Amino acid sequence: VGSGFPDLSYNLFWENVGGDYINCAPGIGDITGDPAFVGGDPHDYHLTALSAAIDAGNPDPAYNDPDGTRNDIGAFFYPQGPVTPVVLNAFTGSAGADGILISWNTASEIQCYGWMVQRRQGDELFEDVSPLILGYGTSEEPHSYSFLDQSANSGETYQYRLKQIDASGAVTYSGTVTVSCGSALATGYTLLQNYPNPFNPETVIVYNLPDAASVRMTVYNATGQLVSELISGFQEAGLHTITWRADNLPSGSYICRLEAGGRITTRLLTLLK
Repeated sequence: VGSGFPDLSYNLFWENVGGDYINCAPGIGDITGDPAFVGGDPHDYHLTALSAAIDAGNPDPAYNDPDGTRNDIGAFFYPQGPVTPVVLNAFTGSAGADGILISWNTASEIQCYGWMVQRRQGDELFEDVSPLILGYGTSEEPHSYSFLDQSANSGETYQYRLKQIDASGAVTYSGTVTVSCGSALATGYTLLQNYPNPFNPETVIVYNLPDAASVRMTVYNATGQLVSELISGFQEAGLHTITWRADNLPSGSYICRLEAGGRITTRLLTLLK
């Protein structure tokens, strides 16, 4: 204060070209050490277990990290308390005209940074086929995810798994699902089960059109009253998804009705608030 320099404190310096301080004075709690970021491209600034930034921030308890430990230096804290795993409720794969749809939902998430979908054939090593799909951090609410693999070749069989990345950079893997590309091409018009189900307040509805057709999709309550018209118009052949939000509707059972190609199919949806 009064020096004309910014008042900075609790900084971590590492391999700075030209020195650590330019037009500013050293601050309280400044240290030098490897931040040991997760890294990657694009660069991920979450900390790993060897980071010098852990427990090196302001020691005032008012600034403690969410896990109760001393504040870490940087934009993201490194979790040191007990971690409850992400609870994966469902993990499925289905083939359609546009590719293979990988779907999963969670009952809850703690420190979930994101997901990658991985694929292999036979005894090959698993490889990432999706971009990073961001998770919901810490949440006690159910969440649903999906990824359409359009690089799969017709007639081939693949194994898929999920790579879940937590806030510390630690990685866990799901079990596998096996899907044959082209094996699930419908001979008729197919309305698949929504996911998640039960849901609150949104769910994903998946349907397959073997041919281009005029499509109408509606939702009715248990008394037969129309509550939502989701689709009305012409669509090309292929696997399609639509998200339905039921924010203003009460808990209960709803019927999704698909009219296409002169056929009618229905599914029961359960809204649980």
